[in-house]
Amino acid sequence: MNREIKDEDLAVSIALYRSKYGHFSASEVSDWMEENEDYIRVTEPIHVEFTALPDDAILRARVASIDNTIEKVRAEYTVRINDLTDQRNRLLAITHQPDPAQPELNSEEK
Repeated sequence: MNREIKDEDLAVSIALYRSKYGHFSASEVSDWMEENEDYIRVTEPIHVEFTALPDDAILRARVASIDNTIEKVRAEYTVRINDLTDQRNRLLAITHQPDPAQPELNSEEK
């Protein structure tokens, strides 16, 4: 697997910031954070060197995330399909029309 994290990305300067709503968060020190009117730095920056996880752990986490997304989307679409099927069946019941999708049920036995 091609490692996406470069060694220089593992070393950052971070500081604690307070939002205008009073929430605190640690973030990388950057011009954007320093100039953002919604945040005020409340600590001196510190240098942190992170240790990357092994490639196989990252791969497993990414695959699990995709699998979870698939299951979520499948569940959402199943609910939507069931809703549409219900609407269709109610419409056919109201109009007393045979279901055109099931012709074998529409023909009378003679």
